[in-house]
Amino acid sequence: MEPHFRVWLEQDGEPVFGEGVYRLLLGVDRLGSINQAAKSLAMSYRQAWGHIQKTERRLGVRLLERQVGGEAGGGARLTAAGREWLEHYRRFQAEVEEAVEAAFRRNFSK
Repeated sequence: MEPHFRVWLEQDGEPVFGEGVYRLLLGVDRLGSINQAAKSLAMSYRQAWGHIQKTERRLGVRLLERQVGGEAGGGARLTAAGREWLEHYRRFQAEVEEAVEAAFRRNFSK
């Protein structure tokens, strides 16, 4: 047996940042494109773009710099704030995971 959990951040009862946006931003960082990151997560571009816009609005920061297509093609990359949010969430998630695993061991390893 092993524990499973989901963790996300809310403000005023509204979700602000969680695993979905985290994975989407990681994909943009890796692939350089919102569209490609969305496809890698079996998500539509429209859905991905909506999540990013909502998250940026709720956080009050820009997470991505976008370049509209043209001869050179479009793309996106993380802003400094986007990189910070990824790092903070990664560390937070790791600490929560350690705490959950420790609690699981204390309560179920008898």
